[in-house]
Amino acid sequence: MDKRREILLIYKGSTGVVAVPKQKPMNVVHMASSNVDNTDDRISRISSSIQAFKDTIYLFVERYKDKNINIVAGVEARGFILGPPIALAIGAKFAPMRKPKKLPGEVISEEYSLEYGTDKIEMHVEYAAGERLCCSR
Repeated sequence: MDKRREILLIYKGSTGVVAVPKQKPMNVVHMASSNVDNTDDRISRISSSIQAFKDTIYLFVERYKDKNINIVAGVEARGFILGPPIALAIGAKFAPMRKPKKLPGEVISEEYSLEYGTDKIEMHVEYAAGERLCCSR
């Protein structure tokens, strides 16, 4: 007999927080970490890396939380990892910044100097008008 248990999936949709019942089988595979020996030094290295990530985010949040930042612009690719949690913590939007022709829709671009030439970076135009930006890269 196929026994199933109902779980609740919660996510933030465009109309607010939504709770959706979803069926999931009772036979759930145990997490990979449950089979790892607790004396494995990789566990402590992973924990230390996670703590370093948290500390990095908190450092940015402390620096920018009272600066009235509306948008955190994250330059690919590291900015895509650091930018969203910083934006979330300070109550700002997140705007990805990419190399030319990588973003869909209307964009604005900024040219910058390199050691041997120039390059451009682009972001969606809707983030640019009258906003106070903070960049992460």
